Amino acid sequence: AGVGGTEFAGNSYTTGSQRRPSVARRQDGSFVVAWVGEGPGAVDGIWKREFNAAGVPAGVETLVEAGVNDVPIVGMHPTDDSYVIGWNRNDGDLDVRARRYSAAGAPLAAAFDVNASTAGVQAIGHLAVDADGDFVILYAGEGQGDSTGILGQLYDSSGVPVSPEFWVNGAITGTAYAANAAFLPSGEFLVA
Repeated sequence: AGVGGTEFAGNSYTTGSQRRPSVARRQDGSFVVAWVGEGPGAVDGIWKREFNAAGVPAGVETLVEAGVNDVPIVGMHPTDDSYVIGWNRNDGDLDVRARRYSAAGAPLAAAFDVNASTAGVQAIGHLAVDADGDFVILYAGEGQGDSTGILGQLYDSSGVPVSPEFWVNGAITGTAYAANAAFLPSGEFLVA
């Protein structure tokens, strides 16, 4: 990581591997970094760390979830600085998990499963948060009759699903692997 051209390590634990970082910035310039790898106590999992606007750690790295996990993505609330971290969990099949955090970095609830379709691989692609705190998580996966497509799950600000898991690529068949989302001021979201 780097602020103003100065490179620094996001993690303080350097044994083993730390990889696939994701960062999200708050309004005041402070930020959160999440990554996968080994952390304190030689625990593998998803880790996060808070930093102030100058890039100074605001604490030690914190375990989000232990286990065989990968590809963390951080989505920041645009006004209240709470955030959501999503990631892949490998428990034989690849599934998508997420956890909500307050602006102070405290967990708001336990980690939860995102994908309703559990057959085969579900690989996280993108996470976006709107001004009300609602969020959408997109992932590529097998489900609802297609071999591989882009699916999504929309949540309200308290982490409750707003609707069932949905297909993004609709009537288009074949293989789709990646997507991004952005919320509009109306609360609707676009997917590309």
